[in-house]
Amino acid sequence: DSANAGIYFVEITNCPSSCVEIGVGATSSQIAGCALDRCLRATSGAAAGARIGPDNDVFLHRDMGIQAGAGLLIYSNHIHDNPGAGISAPSWSGIAILGNTIAGNGGDGIWLNQNTMTAWIAHNFVARNGGAGLTVGSSTSGIDLRNNLFHSNTGAAVAAPAASFVAIDYNGHYANGRVCDGGCVFGLNTVTLDPLVVGSGPALMPASPLRNRGDPSVGYDVNGAEPGDYCESGPEI
Repeated sequence: DSANAGIYFVEITNCPSSCVEIGVGATSSQIAGCALDRCLRATSGAAAGARIGPDNDVFLHRDMGIQAGAGLLIYSNHIHDNPGAGISAPSWSGIAILGNTIAGNGGDGIWLNQNTMTAWIAHNFVARNGGAGLTVGSSTSGIDLRNNLFHSNTGAAVAAPAASFVAIDYNGHYANGRVCDGGCVFGLNTVTLDPLVVGSGPALMPASPLRNRGDPSVGYDVNGAEPGDYCESGPEI
């Protein structure tokens, strides 16, 4: 519960509750480069300016991967093989979910409960989850959903009311159980072709139709010019 605290490059495992509880006083704290596994969940709670990322490996928890709270930034993590949702946000606001690989979880990739307000979700690879790629509660609003790829999720790519979004465009979706549930509609710049991922992703083949197809106004480029990933001049889906 201390401001500007940091947890770096350790493994936290087999806890009876969360691997890390983020207290409200832990403003501008960070968890990065850690293995967070086999607890009830990786994190819970939130504080203004707190960051989960980059490069955490979040896996094999007994419930969800990450429980997101108000003002939390979750970026550049690998969140996989949890029995529940990859990321769950129950009734919080001001969440940013950027550049994560969220794959192989038993529930939804991302689940935003009712009354979640103002969420920025960009540049995530959301694949092979047992539910929808993204599920949004009925009273949720202010979601900016751009430059994400939803691939091979059992449920819909996105399950959400149309009124939940301030933007839902420049995303890719392919081989999900359905496209949209609940009334949402993807924008005109959506890519529906085979994304040509390398192996299990998120790297893309050179001929991928997602290269350089993202919205440049998002202002967040995951991989820059790294060959074989989200490459070239970006920002890319």
